[in-house]
Amino acid sequence: MNLTSKDYGTILKHYKTKVPKTRKKRKHAVEKKLASNMCRCIKSVQKSNQKLDEPGAIAICNNSIFKRRGLKYNRISCKKGYKFVGNKKTKRKLEKTKKKLRLSKTVKRK
Repeated sequence: MNLTSKDYGTILKHYKTKVPKTRKKRKHAVEKKLASNMCRCIKSVQKSNQKLDEPGAIAICNNSIFKRRGLKYNRISCKKGYKFVGNKKTKRKLEKTKKKLRLSKTVKRK
């Protein structure tokens, strides 16, 4: 399913970020925020657990940032700036898997 303008606003409010007025700017802000969170999460998981390889770290971060909240992404690039890569057919970068987004705080484990 497509993300609506209201969904983009909800995600930005969850991260306590200023919500832009136009839909295009909201979409860009959400993609930028989620991509940076994902890439930073991958790097920190790899640092904390030396035995874990990159696909394992991606799986952990994908579950905590996207799957639990009812979102999914196609591909991500963490090389030069953090960004999502759109699907070849639909050109969508982010999609939601459920009608309503569940944006609750994730619990950090010790």
